[in-house]
Amino acid sequence: MEIKKEDDMKYERTKNTVRGTAFGILNRMISLLIPFLVRTILIKVLGIEYLGLGSLFSSILGVLSLAELGIGSAIVFALYRAIADEDGKTICALMAFYKKAYHTVGWIVLALGLLLIPLLPILCPQVLPDGMNIYLLYFIYLANTVLSYFMFAYKNCLLTAFQRIDISSNVGSCTNLVLYLFQILGLLLTQNYYYFVIFIPIFSIIQNIVTAYYVTKVYPQYLPHGKLEPALHDIIFRKIKALFLYRIGSVVLTSVDSIVISVFLGLSVLGQYNSYYYVVYTLFGFLQVYYNAITPGIGNSMSTETIEKNYLDFNRLNFLQSWVIGWCSICLVCLFQPFIGLWIGSEYLFSERVIFCWGVYFYLWKMMDVVNIYKEASGMWDYDKYRQIFASGVNLFLNISLVQKIGIYGVLLSTVISIAFITFPWSTAVLFKYYFKMGMGEYFKKYFIRAGVTIIVCLLTYCVCELFFSYISVWAFIGRGLICLIFPNILFWGVGHLSKDYTDTRQWIVGKVKAVF
Repeated sequence: MEIKKEDDMKYERTKNTVRGTAFGILNRMISLLIPFLVRTILIKVLGIEYLGLGSLFSSILGVLSLAELGIGSAIVFALYRAIADEDGKTICALMAFYKKAYHTVGWIVLALGLLLIPLLPILCPQVLPDGMNIYLLYFIYLANTVLSYFMFAYKNCLLTAFQRIDISSNVGSCTNLVLYLFQILGLLLTQNYYYFVIFIPIFSIIQNIVTAYYVTKVYPQYLPHGKLEPALHDIIFRKIKALFLYRIGSVVLTSVDSIVISVFLGLSVLGQYNSYYYVVYTLFGFLQVYYNAITPGIGNSMSTETIEKNYLDFNRLNFLQSWVIGWCSICLVCLFQPFIGLWIGSEYLFSERVIFCWGVYFYLWKMMDVVNIYKEASGMWDYDKYRQIFASGVNLFLNISLVQKIGIYGVLLSTVISIAFITFPWSTAVLFKYYFKMGMGEYFKKYFIRAGVTIIVCLLTYCVCELFFSYISVWAFIGRGLICLIFPNILFWGVGHLSKDYTDTRQWIVGKVKAVF
């Protein structure tokens, strides 16, 4: 019977992963592709500066989100074990703690946000678009951030831990679809940016309420009450302290870039940068659907399976990751310029060296994901908390230094340097030392070989694209897209299909598919 229960658990993990991925992709198509239309209308109706304005406020509030301390991640980590043990009392106590903590965080974010108001002219020193009140716009964005902490956001932890992110994905798809419709109508009918942003907090409230309703309906037995056992309380606080330092690096890498660009280069360049970043972020978003779906399953596996079994899965995921991320990076390098040129105009193109830097940025950042997923699932934030402090300090220093000398290229280059030489190797070393308890020589050997293959394939693909389609047009973009779809994948298959990793990973994927269907 125990074996039967274990098999059922593995089946549920696989089924929930597939379900979460399917609904997550639907949600991402709505939340990422439809905003592409919204952004296009925003640029055509109001101008590219407004993209920079929204990005600036989002980045400032991203820094304020440090107040969250990573409480949600620590709670979900604790929930994995409680769910595996079917400990309802602990689950309810964790929800009560989460609710109280989030209300406290909401007040802290509000206070910090209000204290930042006098600094807004410094953070946005350039001339604002006509008729825009920076303080009113900032207050709307701040309200959107703060209200989420006071609503029912704490209930989302149950969906994550139980691998039911399909529920939140479905709710997000519906509410976001209506939000974008209202934003488009607001832009076309009024040509007023205020009517564009005012719907954001309104629909955030609606999404929180609807999600809370479904969580209560699906898990009525789990209500926020009770107190945590002292031992678990201490563990969570230790994780939170480590996560606070851990999150600093993430905030610097994602939010401070926009603030630095605004201060030194202005809103127009920030809007231009944001257009490129939006394409990268869209790819991030689609890939994140899969990562969000498999993380709870990996967390469950790390609580119930052997280290040897988890290391085997880790290697399989890394092989799959190297192929997918390598291909996406090549597509970015080869398709970025024609896409931006067709979308917002050739006058907004960056130089080719910036495009190659975007490709390296994407590859380095996303190749860390498997390592980060295993660290996240095992709750190992306290082992490398100082790494993020050091990496964020180096990145910020290089950001400010290089942006004044080589412009936007310096912002990207500083991030690439901090990831390549600090964040990635340090993070990997922690996982291998404290969880797998083995050397990482074999891992890095495979990593560098695969990275080298990706570079060679990227250069060959880029040369082929330039040879046949060096101009910007719809047909040229389609032609380059077909080359990127076929040419690099043939080369990847030719290089990798004879390896043991390819055979093992293919059999593993086939087994997962058969388990579901």
